[in-house]
Amino acid sequence: MLLHHYALSPFSEKIRLMLGYQQQSWSSFVVAPLPPRPVTDALTGGYRRIPILQQGADVLCDSKLIAHDLSRRLQAPELDYWQLNQEQQQLADYLDSEFLFVALNSCPPLKLLGLLKQSLSVWGLARFMWDRLGIAKEAKEGGSKGGYRRYRQQLQSLEQQLQQPFLYGDSPNYVDFCLYPSLWFVMAKAEQPLPESLPKLTAWFKRMQAFGHGNIQELSRGEVARLAQEHTPKTLVQTDNHPMLDKPVSVGPLDYARDQTQGTLVAVTAHRWVIKQKTERFGDVHIHFPNTGYALRDADGQVIPDTDALEVSQ
Repeated sequence: MLLHHYALSPFSEKIRLMLGYQQQSWSSFVVAPLPPRPVTDALTGGYRRIPILQQGADVLCDSKLIAHDLSRRLQAPELDYWQLNQEQQQLADYLDSEFLFVALNSCPPLKLLGLLKQSLSVWGLARFMWDRLGIAKEAKEGGSKGGYRRYRQQLQSLEQQLQQPFLYGDSPNYVDFCLYPSLWFVMAKAEQPLPESLPKLTAWFKRMQAFGHGNIQELSRGEVARLAQEHTPKTLVQTDNHPMLDKPVSVGPLDYARDQTQGTLVAVTAHRWVIKQKTERFGDVHIHFPNTGYALRDADGQVIPDTDALEVSQ
């Protein structure tokens, strides 16, 4: 397992913590907070969000799909979004979106600048701030009074819910790992403790933090490139019940950073779309996207409704 990530990425921390929870050994490729990222960009065809999980010449995009893959690979269904009930899914979606944006915006600006300056030049810092301003406008979350009010109310609600070590019992599930990145950034990175009125939530955070990140092996840019060059994409189960199979499509997020990734649709499953790109550097690459929170479009840019299909072989 090779994770493309960077230190301050909340969604990367979500996956790093899952790997620690499962006591996994994994390969790491640290990328820049902003494009260009030469090797990663060549593998993803323009998809710009981090993290991605690389498995040879297969690339998994979005932390939700990465967690789904880990849950199957590690036989850990508690890490799978699609194993949650509807109420839990709604909470996970909120924690991954508005809640996270508000948490980040609650951090003192000077503290944020200090963190960013550790890994960015002055020019890089300016680019990062301008980029994130654009993302905030696209997302339309994180700055409203209503957003802050819901954030505070959610913290109180979670405090009341914690009658056991984790949100839904004696062990964590996917929702715990959605909550953690926001509080990790506020408490561990921005060094802002939670109010004293939230002792259970503070204790929960320490329990989650103790999972760590597992055993990590850092890879160089050349090693990552060779991993893709020396592999071919996994064999896919034949799927013949989607009208766009073997046709040119594009896939992109619905909320923010909506850059489209283009390719040929080669598989449609219960939870993902897989598109193939032919690259000069790596040959064929399969790029996997979740079908939740993303749109599949035809060559004319028209959204294609999702249909039932078979599952990708693992």
